[in-house]
Amino acid sequence: MMKPKTRLWLPVVAILIALSVTGCEKQTEPSGTTRRFVQGMQVTFYEIEQGKERWFEVDIAVDGSRSFRMPVFFTENERLQAVTAETAKQRVDAWLKQRAVTVAALSSIGLHEGQKSRYITISENPEER
Repeated sequence: MMKPKTRLWLPVVAILIALSVTGCEKQTEPSGTTRRFVQGMQVTFYEIEQGKERWFEVDIAVDGSRSFRMPVFFTENERLQAVTAETAKQRVDAWLKQRAVTVAALSSIGLHEGQKSRYITISENPEER
């Protein structure tokens, strides 16, 4: 059984989602801007059935690196609960979108810095903000 304190990996997944770059190998936009693929990350949720057992997993893969999988637990009022595939899909969708928005908002620097739009800084020292 997963305790609330063991859910510390959730922010890590959110950061990875926000920092991922997706797209085509090379894409030319109407304005003449060219985008080149740098690196991507794929977060995939699975419903696993083995005999009478059923559970969910998340698989996170970053280009050029080994992927990792971990079980996914669903809770309500801090208690584990079994959910239908449709409920799981809805919760995963909301979870992924909320994590991406939250991390992007917390990791970005806004207009007060004199820029025309928000941006994200990436330091060579991950501990640096």
